[in-house]
Amino acid sequence: MTQPLTLRTWDVTGVAFGDVTRLDAGLLEIDVGELEAQIVSPVVGIDVRLAAPGDAVRITHVLDAVIPSVKPDDPAATFPGILGPVAPAGRGATNRLAGVAVLSVADFGTLTAAAQATTEGESLVDMNGPGAEACPFSSMHNVVLVFRLDPAADPVEADEAIRRITVGTARSLAETSLRAGEPDRVEGVDLDSADPDLPSVAVILQVASEGLVNDTLLYGKPMIRAPAQLIDPGEILDGALASAAYDYAGLRNVTAFYQDNAVIQRLCREHGERVTLAGAVLTLAFLDDPEEKTRWAEDAAALVENLGADGVVMTSFQSGNSHTDVMLTIRACERRGIRTVAIISETNGGLVDMVPEADALVSSGNEDQLIAAWEPEAVLGPNSFLDGTKADHPRPLPIAAYLAAVEQTGSSRMQAVTL
Repeated sequence: MTQPLTLRTWDVTGVAFGDVTRLDAGLLEIDVGELEAQIVSPVVGIDVRLAAPGDAVRITHVLDAVIPSVKPDDPAATFPGILGPVAPAGRGATNRLAGVAVLSVADFGTLTAAAQATTEGESLVDMNGPGAEACPFSSMHNVVLVFRLDPAADPVEADEAIRRITVGTARSLAETSLRAGEPDRVEGVDLDSADPDLPSVAVILQVASEGLVNDTLLYGKPMIRAPAQLIDPGEILDGALASAAYDYAGLRNVTAFYQDNAVIQRLCREHGERVTLAGAVLTLAFLDDPEEKTRWAEDAAALVENLGADGVVMTSFQSGNSHTDVMLTIRACERRGIRTVAIISETNGGLVDMVPEADALVSSGNEDQLIAAWEPEAVLGPNSFLDGTKADHPRPLPIAAYLAAVEQTGSSRMQAVTL
């Protein structure tokens, strides 16, 4: 019998630069020299900046966000397949820091082959102003890594280097917990026990893997052409999945929202009390043709049926084409008698696709909603928008420009309010 996952969490209430990287009474101090020592080609430099809730700061060109995490008994096993050899995640203890995130920032569009990474819009985090209300990371203490790249670099090598340094920084910061006393919270993820009298619920987590700048990594490897597959929910929370997708910032599934997946976390907490968490399934979005879309949808539904699930919560990846995959999966589950609810974003035109069986949808917000203009006092990252204008020039922006503002894994700050 495998050892279940135990998440041990230390709350961070402030971040500052210091002579030593350490965590003391909620204050995380960072020795910048330790982080800069991770620089590898084709990264030529890193500017480490800090952004706290309420700062009049705009962060631009954000690629990803990662929660500081480490396996205390074997730090090399953290983020398996990216930092170290592949080893099963979702087992034993994992130390995490709450209230802090590591953000990677790079002008990735300067690399010719990856210029498409910036054609889908801006990727911002506003720590104050009207945009802060929409962006989940405005309430975090953010350690911002602004990467300087060799303009002649191979895009794949640049992407891999940025990711390794970003998750390496997250691991280094989490290692402060090894010398910080007892955690603030301890939660177990043990799904071995099941109560047959409780409704059984599974999670279908939709991801995408289309290559450079729109990828999802499982144990460090792209999921291109991967079949629908079972995965232990603990593996997802423990770093088995990583984001390598940089389009449509507002809908982006960042690594942090795999590590702290809101749907899985909630079901884990209610496992044995209100529901039985039957398991999780990974399935692809943006499949090429109707036959593929139907096959992946049917395969995902068959897997949750084999888990004995009475119901399914499905999350979505980005929008447009991927929402057809969501609808076909809902239909396949419902036709098997499995009640299904999906989290999905809206556009001003409504939903891109719909099936009659999709009678229980949770909206994560309207990606075309405009956020009022705001003028930051400082910009972390390139002070430019894609059209060449300055990022500190006040103008209204669509909510889709704000990192994870209308993301569809359950962590969006959007709410429906009855007046």
